[in-house]
Amino acid sequence: MEKESRREFLALAGAGALAGFLHDAAIPRGKNVAESKYSPVAFTLGIASYSFRAFPLDQAVAMTKRLGIKKLALKDVHMPLKSSDEDIRGTVD
Repeated sequence: MEKESRREFLALAGAGALAGFLHDAAIPRGKNVAESKYSPVAFTLGIASYSFRAFPLDQAVAMTKRLGIKKLALKDVHMPLKSSDEDIRGTVD
């Protein structure tokens, strides 16, 4: 087993502490995240539909809504890249 330098150890410890702090700051306490109107982070979270590649589009959308995520990027598994504008509008509606 390779021995880590003090610098590597401190960098990993700092990254771990920062990750723990960011995780705690991102989740409002005592509320369901999906129902919370307050977001302590300065970005909006989205998800790629590829994460739900084993499910049809309607189920992927339902699962995204259940997670409280409002942005879904459709990947080729749910909508072909060469879809017409009409097909895209129909899917979005």
